[in-house]
Amino acid sequence: MRPVHFALAAALALTSAPATAAVHFTLTGVVTSGSDNGYVFPGFEAPFGSPPYATNIDTGEAFGTPMGKAFTLTLTMDTSRGFRDDYPNTRVYYGFGADSPGKAVFTLNGISYELGSASDSTAFSGLEKNNTPTRDGLGGSFVSTRLRPVMDGVFTEFEGSLSFGLSLAADTFGAVDFEEPFTFSGAPLAERGHLQITLRNTAGPSDRYVIGPARVADLNLRFDSLSATVDPVVQPGAVPEPSSWAIMILGFGLVGAAVRRRPRGAVVGAV
Repeated sequence: MRPVHFALAAALALTSAPATAAVHFTLTGVVTSGSDNGYVFPGFEAPFGSPPYATNIDTGEAFGTPMGKAFTLTLTMDTSRGFRDDYPNTRVYYGFGADSPGKAVFTLNGISYELGSASDSTAFSGLEKNNTPTRDGLGGSFVSTRLRPVMDGVFTEFEGSLSFGLSLAADTFGAVDFEEPFTFSGAPLAERGHLQITLRNTAGPSDRYVIGPARVADLNLRFDSLSATVDPVVQPGAVPEPSSWAIMILGFGLVGAAVRRRPRGAVVGAV
C-alpha cells in the first residue's frame, strides 16, 4: 500500500471505531431489617443518619435502624469494560480494579454511597442477567474500599459491599442482552439484598494520623421495582475528541505531503 493510502486509512480509522453505550438500572425498595450505628459526637453520626434508639453512655456509641425506610439503587454498567461470560440463557459482566465495568449508588435518607467504581482503591463489580423459559433473574455484586491516601488533614475511609438477587416472572425480559430496556414493578418471586457500609474518620499528618472508631450500616433489603434504560449511542466520528482531531490533521497532512511529492502533471487515480 502506498504512503498516501496508509495516511488516509489512519485518518479515517478514527471515525470507524465501534460505539458503546452505558446501561442504567434503577431499583427501589424498602429496608426490612438491620442496623445503622454511629456515635453521638459531631462528625461521627451513623452512615445513613438514623436517629438512635439507644446509646452507650460509656462509649457514646449510638444504635439506630432505618427499618421501613425506602431506598433507591442505581447501577451503571459499561459493557465495553471488564469481562463477559455467556452461558445458555445467561450473560455475566464483571471486572476487578480498573477493569470494573459497573458502579452502584445506594441512596437512603438523602445520603448516597458509591460502590464498585474503577477509580476506588480496590473495586469489584458484577452483574448477571437470566432469561429462561421458567423464570428471569437479575443479580449483582459491588464492592469498594477507599483508603486514606498520603496526605495531611482529614479523610473518611470507606468499605462497602452490596449484593442482591431477584427472581422474576419468565416473561419479564425479552433477552439476556444488557442493552434491553425494560420495566418491572411488584414483588419478585424471590429476592435477597444486603448492604454493608463501614466508615472510619482519619485526621492528622501523613506520617502519624489517627483513626476513629468504625461506624457501620448493615441492612437487609426488599425490592419493589426495577427498570433499565440505555444511553443513546453516539455515532462514531460525529464529534471527535481533541486528541482525535490532532491525529486526523496529521493524517490528512501526510496525505497532502504524499500528493505534493507526485511528479508535476501526474493524475491522482482512484484508490
